[in-house]
Amino acid sequence: MVAPVSQPDGPKVFRERIKKAQVEAPYGEGRLGTVHDLRVCLINNDQQILFAATYSDEFKPYVQDVIRFAQPWIDYIFTDVAEGFPGLNSDEALPYIAKYQVEAGVWYGGPDPDASPRDITRSLKTSEAFGRLLDTVQE
Repeated sequence: MVAPVSQPDGPKVFRERIKKAQVEAPYGEGRLGTVHDLRVCLINNDQQILFAATYSDEFKPYVQDVIRFAQPWIDYIFTDVAEGFPGLNSDEALPYIAKYQVEAGVWYGGPDPDASPRDITRSLKTSEAFGRLLDTVQE
């Protein structure tokens, strides 16, 4: 999503909030379990805000999950920063997102683009546990 930034105060508000938002990112996005990576930044000389996410599943269920699980975090970042941002609890949230949504022309999802972050985390934990078991057996 690329949306216009409220002027003149939007860039200042964004910069004041971004450190706290960065600290809270793993909680808000972690609850979703579908986000591979996320970037939010000001672009084009502070005239626009970019929200770029790589996520598992389809667009509409992803947005519905964001509204359900990460609404306070997203609202904290975008309120008074993105021009006209209605807040995720508003009936205008989905039309606002659709208005500024930009679909990637090229996207590469790695060796297994169908693996969700939950799948990857589960696999890593299983591998770690198996490694500890082998270490124990070898001792």
